[in-house]
Amino acid sequence: EEVYGDINGMVSDVLDGFNATVFAYGQTGTGKTYTIIGDHGIDMGELHSGERDKFRAVKDLFKGARERQDLEGSVVQIVCSYMEIYNERLYDLLQPYKRGMSKDPLDMNQRRALLDVREDARGQTFVPNLLCVKVKSYKSVYQLLSRGNGYRAVRHTESILQLVVEQWPNGGADGTVVRSKLNFVDLAGSERWNMAVDMGSDRVSELTAINGSLSALASVVAALTENRPHIPYRDSKLTHLLQDSLGGNCQTIVLATVSPSADAFEETCATLRFANRAKCIDNAPVVNASRD
Repeated sequence: EEVYGDINGMVSDVLDGFNATVFAYGQTGTGKTYTIIGDHGIDMGELHSGERDKFRAVKDLFKGARERQDLEGSVVQIVCSYMEIYNERLYDLLQPYKRGMSKDPLDMNQRRALLDVREDARGQTFVPNLLCVKVKSYKSVYQLLSRGNGYRAVRHTESILQLVVEQWPNGGADGTVVRSKLNFVDLAGSERWNMAVDMGSDRVSELTAINGSLSALASVVAALTENRPHIPYRDSKLTHLLQDSLGGNCQTIVLATVSPSADAFEETCATLRFANRAKCIDNAPVVNASRD
């Protein structure tokens, strides 16, 4: 409840027009995915008894949106997207494509080939050709998550659920639109690669990509906290995608997950060092309002 209190506050800020990001960092098996999303398969009948932070936040987001519509006369629209970073490639989990399929329609090939991180004129990141779905209720988001999880890679990946909230105050009478986003990021395990274990080439490729991605994240955090003139956001898909969340126009919460095992002592210390450093980053969130 104490942890969710901070996240719930961010949900209110998103409805006020601020960007927000929650990401979980820690060793494999310490509860990152469970903290963010709960069980990997989504059972709609069991959500009431064991909801995780993401589900509670999504439900509160829609509750707050309805209140704004009823009390303030605002027009509110929420759009959902779901991405995965696997082997340093960005995949759209809501597209009907699965890596193991033998047939890949031409239009899906084109969409995958163009799925990359870009920046707009204001320096904010976006992903062209990403499927964004308008959602009317929190249950619709759960259904999209369930669908997307069916396309996730089995092993080490990083996933990003993004909810974009678009609001037209007073029914859009003066042409003002407020666009904010709420990101939930489930990072891959931060443990070091055990060189003594013999693994296949695919597994080696996966771990190499993950190590590179998390190293890039650590480098960005170090550069921000040390006020270096250059921040290496473009060193990985993850850091480029999270550019707004790290030192930019966003409120960010890091959930550090650790193991109670004595064998994981070194990894626990590394996780806590990262979290301690990350909390020193100064973000600069502003209300994202403009005229249509």
